[in-house]
Amino acid sequence: MRPFISVFFVASSALSSSVEATPWGMPGEAVIDSDKGKMFICIPKAAQNSVRIDSIWVSEKSLREGRRKPMWEIELAQNGTPIHLEPGGCVSYGFLPPGYHEQVAPKALRPGDTYYARMNLIVANPVRHSILFYDAVFCVGQQREGFFNYRQYQYEPDGRTVKAAC
Repeated sequence: MRPFISVFFVASSALSSSVEATPWGMPGEAVIDSDKGKMFICIPKAAQNSVRIDSIWVSEKSLREGRRKPMWEIELAQNGTPIHLEPGGCVSYGFLPPGYHEQVAPKALRPGDTYYARMNLIVANPVRHSILFYDAVFCVGQQREGFFNYRQYQYEPDGRTVKAAC
């Protein structure tokens, strides 16, 4: 009878332990912009707060052999000072800010191809409604002046995706 009591005690202790929920956040939609062929990944102008950037990466949107090819990736160095972006602030593709190190050097983005960009944020005390990263899907087109044009996919409130024509 003793084994039954020990099993009962362990089982009832496990069931009565307090459970804490782990906070999680949400994605925000980044803004892809361009000027004279340079591509920018931006925080929306309508964002409520400024942000600090932990890492940025751009990869091919489509899978190749089960993986997406990384096109560019930077990460905050251990003792680095993070980039502080106000709403509407941007980072240029391929730009290595002081205090960051490149995981993947920037590769040329090809016209007609589609890419995924993501900016991971530093959030001190995330809660369910915190934005933990901004991301966007875009394709590369070519303008008449010879510069590349970066066109962002749009997401409709009903869940549909409006793909940009590149």
